[in-house]
Amino acid sequence: MAWQWVEYSASALSMIGFNMMNKICTKCKETLSVNNFNRAKNTSDRLYPSCKECRKKLRGLRADKRKEYDKKYHVKNKEKRKDMCKNYYYQDKERVLAHSAVTSAIRSGKIKRPDACERCKEPKKTEAHHFDYSKPLEIEWLCRSCHTQLHIDSKADKEPPCTT
Repeated sequence: MAWQWVEYSASALSMIGFNMMNKICTKCKETLSVNNFNRAKNTSDRLYPSCKECRKKLRGLRADKRKEYDKKYHVKNKEKRKDMCKNYYYQDKERVLAHSAVTSAIRSGKIKRPDACERCKEPKKTEAHHFDYSKPLEIEWLCRSCHTQLHIDSKADKEPPCTT
């Protein structure tokens, strides 16, 4: 059965002890307005149990721990990471060379990155899309959303249809 959003009336919720206007944060134990909680799909009230401020603090603590872990990992696995980079280069050599050719052309001034997407014409930051990596400077400048959608569509075109 698919997940379904159910709306309850305020009176029905108050009968079971649910206050729609306030909620108690599980971390700081403060009673706060529901506007101070992010939405969540997997909880009964559709809100995270901890408030936005507590979640922000937790993310900051985790980020520091993650940086520390990453530094240790990079030192410990230097050769492994070097081999992975080398393998990526040799597996996708044409792609890597095409990307570096575009980067070099931008830096040298041969190519100017446009301020608008060539598909939707929106004034957004653009990314270079290669239709053929053997022609590294034949590119289409797309915003992130158009570029992502193009890859989703091209992946769907390549996949065989379902036979079930």
